[in-house]
Amino acid sequence: MGLDVSLRGQLRVLKKGGTALIYPEAGIKVREGVSIVKPGAVYLAQKTGAPILPISFRGLERLTWWDFFFGRRKVTVLFGEKFHVKQVDGFDELPDDEKKEILSRDSELLKARMNALYEVKTA
Repeated sequence: MGLDVSLRGQLRVLKKGGTALIYPEAGIKVREGVSIVKPGAVYLAQKTGAPILPISFRGLERLTWWDFFFGRRKVTVLFGEKFHVKQVDGFDELPDDEKKEILSRDSELLKARMNALYEVKTA
């Protein structure tokens, strides 16, 4: 899988006990809800056993540089509960289609947990 190459720096950091920040949507989105989750975060969790901490940003809709610099906009960051994906023994030796199935399942779990953050009421 190409994820080993594209995430090699993050893999190295996590294997040493460090922390990595991944936007599973491939960037910060300005709309509520999560529709697509790429497999990078769950791949790192599967390979290293590192937990995943879902995070949601609110208040980015129609945010302008003017709002950002002059503090005219309230941005809220919500943190979900960290969780671990189910570790699969011999993951590296599995055929690519089985790996993709596992990562797809775990990505759906992450997507559900991220979407649950949008249901939390804030002041």
